[in-house]
Amino acid sequence: MTTAKRILLIDDDPVFTRTVKLLLETSGNYSVEEENKSRNAFATARWFRPDLIFLDVMMPDLDGGDIARQIEADALLQGTPIVFLTGLVSEEEAVSNRIGGYKFIAKPVRRDQVVSCLKEILKIDCPSSDSVSNSVLSVAARLIRRLKLVFIHLPHFGLLS
Repeated sequence: MTTAKRILLIDDDPVFTRTVKLLLETSGNYSVEEENKSRNAFATARWFRPDLIFLDVMMPDLDGGDIARQIEADALLQGTPIVFLTGLVSEEEAVSNRIGGYKFIAKPVRRDQVVSCLKEILKIDCPSSDSVSNSVLSVAARLIRRLKLVFIHLPHFGLLS
């Protein structure tokens, strides 16, 4: 069995990072850490030691370029692949598929783009999109069943009137 690749998602939108994390972890190929505060991004990267970083370009406090420079200057993290995530792309960048020398994915991201990017950079086999979709649906179905059980028992504890 292969070791799960470590992916760090740095984006100020927790809904976005949670969604991508669920998508990737249900495949069983990835261990994903989320960081939603740009000021903590570098420390989280040093602690987590990812195989790849998805990094939002526009965030409060520090932008993605600042964080990428910190990572590249660090002996421990230097050479860690970084893929920018952005909704703002110039025509030239779109053609070259690069921002400041880094690969990027335009937001909103699609599952096939993320999987393709991971396969290309990390040189791993990823499950087909059908098996990923089925895994996500399976996890969602289990969560719904558990929530139903919780709501059924809440009135017994006086927590729901």
